[in-house]
Amino acid sequence: MKRNTPSPLHRRLSLPEHVTEFLTKEETAHAEHSLKAQAMAMRWITKFKYDNTQAGVGLGYNAEFWEQHEKMSQASSALKGLRAVLRYRYSLTFEEGLFKTAKGGVWGRMRTGLHGRGRGRYLKRNTLLMWIERDEFGENWFMNLNDNKTIIAIKGAALQSVIPVPPEEDDK
Repeated sequence: MKRNTPSPLHRRLSLPEHVTEFLTKEETAHAEHSLKAQAMAMRWITKFKYDNTQAGVGLGYNAEFWEQHEKMSQASSALKGLRAVLRYRYSLTFEEGLFKTAKGGVWGRMRTGLHGRGRGRYLKRNTLLMWIERDEFGENWFMNLNDNKTIIAIKGAALQSVIPVPPEEDDK
C-alpha cells in the first residue's frame, strides 16, 4: 500500500532547494500552516462549485464561499511574500565568482549607462556568468561570458535559477 507522503517543502513552495535553505524555523512553521490553509480553502471552493454544478443551479456565492475565498487569498499572499523574502536573502549571498543558469529562459535586463537598465533578454540554460556587483537598488549584475561584453541584471524569480559553478578539484 502506497502512503500519501507530502512532497518536500521546497517543492510545495515552488522554489529550488538552495533558496529554501534560508528559511528559519518560524518561517517553516508559517509556510506549512499557510500551505495547509490554502489547500483546505481551495478544496472547499472546488467542492462548492462542483456541488452547485451537479445540482443544476447557478453558482450562488454565499457568505461562506467568500470567507473561504478570503482565507485562500490571505494564504496565497503570505506565501508570495515568503518566497520574495527567500529570493532576496539568496540574492544577498552572491559575491565574486562564476555562476551558471540552471534552466533556460532566465530573464535579465542589459546595462545602459551608469545606472540604467535597458532592453531585456533571455539567457539559455548553462549560460556561464561572472558576478560583477550588487548596485544601490540591490540588483545583482553579471557579465555573460558567452560573449564577454553583455552585462545583465538578474533579479526576482529569475535569480533563483542562477547557481554557483563549483570549483574544479585538482586531479591528484
